[in-house]
Amino acid sequence: MDDVIYYPPPVRSPASSRLAAGQVIFAAVRSPLIRMLIAVLFAAPAAVAGYHATHGIAALTMPSWIWQMIFSVMGSIGVLLWGATVCIRMIMLMPASSVRGNAGRQVLP
Repeated sequence: MDDVIYYPPPVRSPASSRLAAGQVIFAAVRSPLIRMLIAVLFAAPAAVAGYHATHGIAALTMPSWIWQMIFSVMGSIGVLLWGATVCIRMIMLMPASSVRGNAGRQVLP
């Protein structure tokens, strides 16, 4: 019985179910405004996490708390800019009819 390998059950966290629900809602909704609100709901916690991650590294490497705060804010702004870039790319992937607001009409090139 020494050759038996135990595999633990897969971990199902609330974060993974939240991500799956967000993706389903994002795919179902066609309004750019509601899609932007959904994206903000996901980007805001990421910005806070980026701030705290950068602050933790800065606190270990810099003695001045002013520079720690400057780098921490720069880290959160970097995460927000990255999130904004992702949102813009997702909006660019939307069909032209839903962006222009004429979802019922056919758009000819």
